[in-house]
Amino acid sequence: MTQWLFVYVIVLITPIGIANIGWRFYIIFAVLNFAWLPLIWYFYIETAGLSLEEIDKLFEIHYKGGKGMTWKEATRLAKEHIALAKIQIHEKTMHAHNVQQWWE
Repeated sequence: MTQWLFVYVIVLITPIGIANIGWRFYIIFAVLNFAWLPLIWYFYIETAGLSLEEIDKLFEIHYKGGKGMTWKEATRLAKEHIALAKIQIHEKTMHAHNVQQWWE
């Protein structure tokens, strides 16, 4: 919703800005875009290479109980939880496979 609001504001002010100060109006856009870089770098988490389950677990761990855990710690714990869950699933399927072979 906020993004749509800002897009609407930009669409409204761009013609006025270009009419008044010309090409220098684009300098304002450039400065604002560069101002966002540090905010994105420090406050957006990196989710590249994570599965959807790991991302879900990451947010669950980070926000659980207001621990104040860093994103790196939460990412490490999420990967450990997912790896443990995969091992448990593998063990259960192997057990089920062994039981099935025993009955045959």
